[in-house]
Order: sequence, then C-alpha cells, then structure tokens
Amino acid sequence: MKKIVILFIVVLSSVSMFAQVQIFGKYTPEEKTLAPDINIFGYGQKLNQSSTLKMTYFALVEENWAEGLIGVSYAPKDWLELGLLGGIETTETLYRFCASVWLGKDKFSLLTFFEKGDGKDNWWYKSTLSYQIAETWSTGLMSWRYNGTGVFVKKDFKTFSVWVNPAYDLEFEKERLTMGIDIKI
Repeated sequence: MKKIVILFIVVLSSVSMFAQVQIFGKYTPEEKTLAPDINIFGYGQKLNQSSTLKMTYFALVEENWAEGLIGVSYAPKDWLELGLLGGIETTETLYRFCASVWLGKDKFSLLTFFEKGDGKDNWWYKSTLSYQIAETWSTGLMSWRYNGTGVFVKKDFKTFSVWVNPAYDLEFEKERLTMGIDIKI
C-alpha cells in the first residue's frame, strides 16, 4: 500500500504547478521516541480561466501509515480558499476524505484541515493561526491531532522554511516537540 502512495506522489509531483515537501520529527520526551514524517502538498492544473479552481493533492508517508489524496480548491476571494479531497489510506477500507479552509489578511492567516477515514476514531485535524512578525519570521498557535496544541515559530528562507512546535497533546496527555523543514519544489 505504501508503494501505491509513493507512486501517487511521484505522478502528481510531475504535473504540479507548486509543491511543498514537509519533513518533520515528533519527539515525545516521556517515551523518548522520535517519529519521522514526510508530507507533500501541491497545486496541480488550473481548472478555470480565472484560476479560482485548482487541482490539489496531499500525500503522507510515515512508519505505520500512508495516505494519498486528490481534489480541488476553490478561492472565490484572495483571502479565502476552500478545499475538498478524497483518496486512499493504509487501512482495509482504503478510503479517506479531507476538507480544508484557508483565510488570510495582511500578516494573519488561518489554515485548517480535517480528515476522516473509516471507523469512529479514524479522523485527524490540524489548525494553524499564524502572524508574520517580520519578512522572514512568523509565529502563532498550532493544534494538531497526535502532535499537540501549542505555539510555533517559523523562519523562511528562499526555497525552504524551518519551524518548531513545542506542544501538549490534550488527547493523550503528553508533551511533544515537533520540528520540521518545508521545502518548496
């Protein structure tokens, strides 16, 4: 199944207009574990003349999980983008769905993802409220299932960004530290 998701990533990346690879590690001090993760998000072809409708894709590969999603995003205003995606995951039932919302104005932005697969507990979310404090620095709040809720700081460079998110996982009651790099392709 992971091989199918990796093939999905390769095919979609080749037709992408914009892509970002995110590589991060989640450290849980209590368990002394580091869980690596790779995500790829991208925009594909424009689906209309005004560029308000675009193909989007997302893929994730980690030690015990993988998924690949494809869908559309709709941006009726320059400060609003809505997304719907569907695809496959590494479970027996295979299907997974995702909805996203991005809002942005001046130095503030909010990005929220919600995913659902088969089963009562097979869901995930990530929300990031960001404020750009300088041209290449931003900070804010992040709440992320399986990672935690807390602050983050991000430094942008020309083709990549580095970030850190010390957080507390409210669901599993554990401290976590997630650090990553986002690479523009």
